[in-house]
Amino acid sequence: MLRSILALGAGLAILAACDQLSGSWQAWVYPNPDDERVAISLAGFRTFEQCQQAAIGELRRQPDPDKAGYKCGRSCRWDEASRTNVCKEIRR
Repeated sequence: MLRSILALGAGLAILAACDQLSGSWQAWVYPNPDDERVAISLAGFRTFEQCQQAAIGELRRQPDPDKAGYKCGRSCRWDEASRTNVCKEIRR
């Protein structure tokens, strides 16, 4: 009985960790938003607010921060066919 409870607890912990990873946020900072082929990528944020803060910090380090832009995406994956990141959610 105790083994079953421990195994169930371990399984739930693994599922929770996978869910946190799948919901992680990633930022892209664009020194020139007219050319999104050039981007600085930052990853591994747990919340949109953390992603946004990191993106704004990187944006401020750019030569022309008033011209630069950024976006944050949640649960992103690279799609080879379209050669772009596909995210469940994108925010600025």
